[in-house]
Amino acid sequence: MLDGSERARNRVRRHHRVRARVYGTPERPRMNVFRSNAHLYAQVIDDTTGITLVSASTLDQAMKGAVKSGATLAAAVAVGRLVAERALQARGQAPARQDAVRRAGRDGERCIPSARQRRDQARAEFAVAQVEAFGGARTQLELRARRQLPAQR
Repeated sequence: MLDGSERARNRVRRHHRVRARVYGTPERPRMNVFRSNAHLYAQVIDDTTGITLVSASTLDQAMKGAVKSGATLAAAVAVGRLVAERALQARGQAPARQDAVRRAGRDGERCIPSARQRRDQARAEFAVAQVEAFGGARTQLELRARRQLPAQR
């Protein structure tokens, strides 16, 4: 049986694995659901701006009389309906929000890069640093020609 620390570690590993592949956009935001032993929480997130568009949980005022316990199937259905209603209401506000982001100068670019983008950026920076370290030479052949190093056998 898993103890608490191992269960938490597995949850974090799953989170990182999913977040490396899933990225929420204004047109198609991602949905995050967290279930504790007592309550259920759901969020709709736009990762380009890092904003939670909509959230709902069993702790909301709208849910107080709807369910008896926060961690049941009935509570999950109720939270799902509530987050869907709120998302449909927020959808009408999305064009105005996008215009505000464009006016702020971001112009739709991703503010929070994905894991793949961070890796590619680090590789590009490393390649540039290597080229600068060798005086602009991109290959060992160019470096030998510039420094007139003897050819290796």
